[in-house]
Amino acid sequence: MNCSHTKDMTHSQMYWYRQRPGETMTLIVYTAVGVQPDYGRAPETKYSAKKEKAESGALTVNDLQPEDSGVCLSVQVHQTPPALLRRPGDKVQLVCSHEKTDYYLMYWYQKSPGDRALKRACLGVEVRQSASDLITKPGDKVQIFCTHDKTDYRLMLWYQQSPGDTAMKLIGYLYFKTVTMENLYEKQFNISGDLGGNTAKNGSLVFQTSGFEHSAVYYCAASEAQ
Repeated sequence: MNCSHTKDMTHSQMYWYRQRPGETMTLIVYTAVGVQPDYGRAPETKYSAKKEKAESGALTVNDLQPEDSGVCLSVQVHQTPPALLRRPGDKVQLVCSHEKTDYYLMYWYQKSPGDRALKRACLGVEVRQSASDLITKPGDKVQIFCTHDKTDYRLMLWYQQSPGDTAMKLIGYLYFKTVTMENLYEKQFNISGDLGGNTAKNGSLVFQTSGFEHSAVYYCAASEAQ
């Protein structure tokens, strides 16, 4: 599989993802010009990635099996500045951008010198969602709960990712007690909760299943109010 873009030479990093039917996206390999591909937990005997030019790259999947069925994605991002030399105590700001208008999540990774592993950097917010899995019949009422302990995070967002779809679609969000729903979901879905006070935050997503269109992976996210 080949991936290319028409951006400038600073767009030198390329990430390859796999999404199996009914599952979320997983990173296969990180590549950059002049750097050995980082496969993380992916077996190098299974995948082979090349990145000889800034504007293009390729991924090969060896020994294809039925479980290899899925959607493979290559995402090109622009990060500035591409390199930094700083003294201890200096403040550093990195800026990341891309043109995928339906991609709502951005992850930051750290790769230390001599370390082949990519370590994900995050805010340390643990969001707990239950139930983790549900099997329902058409007409059943479904309620999914979301909790976290960041008492100053007053915004809770709910997303839906349908099978075979790479996009995560915003259903709506809760701000303190105020609910805002996207037009596509406002008739079939409801969000409730109270994010006020200085205690653990709780919210829920409620909907009534009507068929295959509700078969999906649902995500809850927490954020500070902007």
